[in-house]
Amino acid sequence: MAKLTISKMAKLYGLSRGAIYDKVAKGNLTATLNEQGQKVVDMVDMIALYGEPLSNSKPNFVEQQPTVQNSSKQTELDSVELYKKMLDISESARLKAEDREERLFNEISQLKNEIRELRNVLGYSGKSNIEQQPTVQNSLVEQYNKTDLNSVEQEKTGLLESKNYPIPEIKEEEPPKRGFWSKFFLPNG
Repeated sequence: MAKLTISKMAKLYGLSRGAIYDKVAKGNLTATLNEQGQKVVDMVDMIALYGEPLSNSKPNFVEQQPTVQNSSKQTELDSVELYKKMLDISESARLKAEDREERLFNEISQLKNEIRELRNVLGYSGKSNIEQQPTVQNSLVEQYNKTDLNSVEQEKTGLLESKNYPIPEIKEEEPPKRGFWSKFFLPNG
C-alpha cells in the first residue's frame, strides 16, 4: 500500500507529528526511509492503528436518511467492506510476522554457527573439559595441603625447641574527659 511521510500522515489523520513519532519510538508503527531520506509510514500500519483516515474531500452536508431496507443493505455492505479491510490488515500483519520470524531464525542460526566456530578456534569441547578440570585442581589442592601440613609440623617442632619470649601487651591511654565548654575555651579543643 502507499507510504507517506510522517507530516503528510499527520495531516491526513488530524494528528500531530509528535504523536506519530511517539508511536514509531514505541514500536507500534514502523517507519522506513524513502529515496529522499525522509521517514515514511505504511498506510496499512496507520489503518491498523488508527482506522480509516479523516478525509477533507467528503462533503460536509447532511445526507437524507435512507429507508430501512436501504440502510440494512448499506450496513451489510459496510460491514463486508470492513471485514475485507480487516482481513487485508491481518494478512499483511501475518506476512510481516512471518518475515520477522524468518529473519530472527536466520540470525539465531548465524549466531550458533559463530559460537561453534569460536569454540573450535579456542579449542573448547564442551562439558568434558569442565569435568576434567576439577580432578586436576583437586589433585593440586591435595598436594598443596600435604606440603602445607609438613611445613606446619616442621614449624611446630622448631618452635618447641626454641625459647618462648613473652609478648608485651600495648595499652593506649585514654585522653582525659572534658566538659562541654572546655571544647571551646581550652587549647587543642
